[in-house]
Amino acid sequence: MTRQTMIGSIHGSSGSQENSVTYVEFYRMPGGNLLFTYRQGGSGSGYMVLNRWNVTTKTWSRVHTRVVDGSMMNPQHSPYWQLYLDVHGTLHLSWVFRRTSDVRTNAHMYYAYSEDEGVTWRRKSNGSAYTLPITPRTTGNDAAEKVWDIPEDSNLMNQTNMTADKDGNPYILTYFGRPTMQYRVIYHDGTEWKISQVSNRTTNDDAVRNPNGTVPFLSGGGTMRVPIARPRMVTRYNETSGKTEAYFIFRCDERDAKVSMYSTQDISTNVWTVRDLTNFTVNLWEPSHDTELWKNHGKLHLFVQYTDGLGDGGDLNTGAGTPTAEAYCLEVGLD
Repeated sequence: MTRQTMIGSIHGSSGSQENSVTYVEFYRMPGGNLLFTYRQGGSGSGYMVLNRWNVTTKTWSRVHTRVVDGSMMNPQHSPYWQLYLDVHGTLHLSWVFRRTSDVRTNAHMYYAYSEDEGVTWRRKSNGSAYTLPITPRTTGNDAAEKVWDIPEDSNLMNQTNMTADKDGNPYILTYFGRPTMQYRVIYHDGTEWKISQVSNRTTNDDAVRNPNGTVPFLSGGGTMRVPIARPRMVTRYNETSGKTEAYFIFRCDERDAKVSMYSTQDISTNVWTVRDLTNFTVNLWEPSHDTELWKNHGKLHLFVQYTDGLGDGGDLNTGAGTPTAEAYCLEVGLD
């Protein structure tokens, strides 16, 4: 499914009209400049564009027309990404490549980072600069750095979330697995990439598509009623223990679709505990939190509201639904 947002002539300085774009995000840099990123193109054939608003000149400029792009490949590969701006002003970018419009062709996890407001993008392995656009090729200066091998037909979600710790080490939140999808965190500990399986779900998700489980749950087009939400996570350093704590917010049908949280006192141990944060269902809600409040004050505040879905030819055929009147700011105590 393609979601379009009309934003007009936001990039007027070059005469370009961003009047039909997808996956829009804005990031306020430490110096005040604003980065604006979006996907140009559609499912299975898009690429990442990056613009900057200069607070001094009060003008927009194009940073890169194509940061990550696989449209020149045969077959085409489209990136689906997540970005995170850490407390040091470093941009962390991770993504999967999709070979067709079918979600089942999502594959692998890739990574790049930028310390100069998105002008230069580098590899984590050796700090070398990419030649843009970054592509799915396996050799050359434009070859994307694969940080975790995840083949097609793995129930790999295309977009989730990222975070980073106080040292700027990235944490990529995702889920995949067959026949049961599991939450996982792919992270760099300062030396190497590792993975932590967060959840221990038991539902045979593939059986929803086929009783024999021969077809992955994440397959086909349209919006699906996925039994788990795209998660959010925050980390903090415990001065006493010297360990990195992590708090992983999610919604899962196995927990009656409540707002729930996994936590660990040391992410390197791969030991997680879980608790529910609400006593009511939120249906198809997906987490969001006040990122600036967390970065600046260490307070975890979640926006919570019961959520229905819109039918678009996929699993969700519930119509527009009626939103509940109650919207909550859920303040999560971590001590």
